[in-house]
Amino acid sequence: MLIIESFLEKFYNPLESESVSDKKCFLCGTDLDSKNRSDEHIFPSWVQDNYDLWNQKLILINKTNLPALTPTIFDSMYISFWMDADVGEAGDDYVGVDTLLNLQYSYNSQPNDNVYSSTPSLPPPAVGFTLLQGPLVDGISGQDLNKNGVDDAVDSGIFFGKSSGPGKINLPFTTSYYHQDGVVNFTDPPLHNIEGSRQFYNFFQGKWGISGEKFIDPTTGLTTNFVLAGDPVTGQGWIDGIQLPPADRRCGSASGPFTMAPGDTQEVVIAVIVAGAHSGSDYLSAITELKSFASVAKSQFLLTDINDIKNQIPKSFKLEQNYPNPFNPTTTISYLIPKASFVTLTIYDVLGKEVKTLVNKFQSVGKYNVTFNASNLSSGVYIYSIKAGNFSVSKKLVLMK
Repeated sequence: MLIIESFLEKFYNPLESESVSDKKCFLCGTDLDSKNRSDEHIFPSWVQDNYDLWNQKLILINKTNLPALTPTIFDSMYISFWMDADVGEAGDDYVGVDTLLNLQYSYNSQPNDNVYSSTPSLPPPAVGFTLLQGPLVDGISGQDLNKNGVDDAVDSGIFFGKSSGPGKINLPFTTSYYHQDGVVNFTDPPLHNIEGSRQFYNFFQGKWGISGEKFIDPTTGLTTNFVLAGDPVTGQGWIDGIQLPPADRRCGSASGPFTMAPGDTQEVVIAVIVAGAHSGSDYLSAITELKSFASVAKSQFLLTDINDIKNQIPKSFKLEQNYPNPFNPTTTISYLIPKASFVTLTIYDVLGKEVKTLVNKFQSVGKYNVTFNASNLSSGVYIYSIKAGNFSVSKKLVLMK
């Protein structure tokens, strides 16, 4: 019997000012002994309107060195994240994976979805999760599993906010999988049943759940550890829809294998992301936006720890006074965006006539600085106005030549 104590630590929504209290649950699995029951344990899920990214950090501890337990080394462990996203209506979904971004995602198979067609009508979003920090393992010479251009034997990983190495790496996702009720060979694994554990373990190793045969990419005829790793936006590679019509899909990605001796600890961090479903997006551009968010989340995670990221998130919308003011001929306008929004920043003259649009696009959370060059304008008072979601405000600036 495998027993892991798992903490969901400092769970927070980086677009919200307050943290959610720490969560703790116990996960139990089996060693495939048919006498043992396979229990299903599901982490609680927090989904909050209008937010596009939140992080989950888990700490796994092998507790079998306790007096009541027999010390056990777990030598073929995998950690997997799984989702049944139901993007709008459940029956018209596709799934995919980006192996470079460690991003597993779900999206709509068509431009419109009835759930999002009510007033105001919006295109469907794309949703997914990206692995920010995988299990820490010894690096092997000649390998570059995390695809950063550094040999794993001399690379370094992250563990509790500090560099660990050289000779250590954080494993990326090593396989992706999907399943659907009633489909031969990769139907939904049965829950509360040892056979379901066996099928999931096959998925984690890049094999079909029932047969245990390796995944084969239908576009190349070659074996692969990642299903549906093509690009739905360009239509290249193995994308969903080649084998099966859209349906209620489940998907997941796994990282492993790794070993945990009694008392060993592993720290794993993922970011859960939502993109699209706003004016100017569509069901495919939502995937592009999702990948952009995943890239930013990874970059920010590597630059600073979770608490530092949280402290950098604006708590409210704000348009700052331009600087310098008066100015000639350039000035900087700064504003804060606490949640992803479609932003317009426009310059008007005192009669209300539009002079110039500086920003007109969807922007993620953060602080932005925009330079306004008024070299072709006459001296005088002008108005700069921002609109972001339901937020709007205007301020005056003075051009003095």
